[in-house]
Amino acid sequence: MIRHSLDTVPEGTADRIVRWIAKGWSMTMIARELGWQLTFGYDYCRRLGIKLPGVAHTNARRRRGLVKAAVKLAVAVPSWVPDSLKGEYRDFAADLGEEEAARRVRRLKREMQEGQAA
Repeated sequence: MIRHSLDTVPEGTADRIVRWIAKGWSMTMIARELGWQLTFGYDYCRRLGIKLPGVAHTNARRRRGLVKAAVKLAVAVPSWVPDSLKGEYRDFAADLGEEEAARRVRRLKREMQEGQAA
């Protein structure tokens, strides 16, 4: 990898880093994206006062995502739900509960049937 200095960092890099951190990127991912050594990335952020999330914060976000994915897979989809809407049912059920998922999927199913009849 190339050695970097603050003089070689392009304009707007700090803004990109802040956006990536807000999206949940780790410093490892950011350094890889920019082609930097990891230690340079940490030093650069520290010098500019960019607050990096700790490992616990990043791991907590990852765990929440994994739990949500597991809930989606564990949802039993009723037999009346068409195959084309099973994914939506799982998404709604994981986010809003099974009753709300049933309500929304019934509405989508009705709209699909009305669209085919027209």
